[in-house]
Amino acid sequence: MIKNKEFYAIKRINKKILAKKEIVDMTEMESQILKTNNHPNLMKTEYQFQNKQTLYFVMKFIQGGELRSFL
Repeated sequence: MIKNKEFYAIKRINKKILAKKEIVDMTEMESQILKTNNHPNLMKTEYQFQNKQTLYFVMKFIQGGELRSFL
């Protein structure tokens, strides 16, 4: 349970879609990068978990939208 009263964003990834699009390896790499990076300007996951159907990446919420919209 998160008790620090901060806002978090949750990225949900459907496992069936990963398998269909054959991007499992890419998603595993993303997971490792998000868990291990230590750069002040890059997002880092606070928690990662899964159930039978879905992967979840929990990150601190940053107001302002998606980065790609600024590129």
